[in-house]
Amino acid sequence: MAGKTLFDKIWDRHVIAELGGGYALMHVSRHLMHDGGAAALERNRLKGYKVRNPELTFATMDHAVSTEPGRTAATAIPARTAAWAASPSASARAR
Repeated sequence: MAGKTLFDKIWDRHVIAELGGGYALMHVSRHLMHDGGAAALERNRLKGYKVRNPELTFATMDHAVSTEPGRTAATAIPARTAAWAASPSASARAR
């Protein structure tokens, strides 16, 4: 029998309970956010949900550098990012 794949090893170490029907309850040790993560967190905030362990949440910026012809340093960070940072909930996100 072949050894376990890396995926299988990680899966096995994070299963809390097999729920049947191909479902499992998993322990998530890191929250990795990419691209649409800010919008998802905003929706959760509006619903009153909280991130249980924010210190375990890691985010990467994507599409932060304009690919438009003639871009300059002034257009490197999209306006929507600046507007999002200045939104009323920005102070809540910073806490």
